[in-house]
Amino acid sequence: MDFGEIKYLLERNLVCDKESCYSEISDPSNLSLNGKWVHGGVSSFMLDQLLADLANRAYSEKPNDPEYVTAKLEIKYVRTVWPNQPIEVKAEITKKDPRLVELEGYIKQGEEICVKAEGKFMRAKK
Repeated sequence: MDFGEIKYLLERNLVCDKESCYSEISDPSNLSLNGKWVHGGVSSFMLDQLLADLANRAYSEKPNDPEYVTAKLEIKYVRTVWPNQPIEVKAEITKKDPRLVELEGYIKQGEEICVKAEGKFMRAKK
């Protein structure tokens, strides 16, 4: 599975407003690189992608506006993400400043948070 396919799975059930984004992946079995668990790099990519997407939805008003890119991303792995259970991925803005947007997110299975993310996103420089 490549990044484009992971992004497709994430965006397929995406629901967003100006403050948060949420996606559910009902069958994450393709996200496992070894058939046993979802790789931490895949989890990190999904959270980075969702946080950046939310920052861009909230603050990019014109088509020519530079996109927001990751300035800092901290990932905390709390428990294993299993490929045989649906996952929820959520992001929300924690500090509203168009110069440096701060967000938090998580990956959850059932009632358990498996992976947490905190990120700062800045406008890409041309």
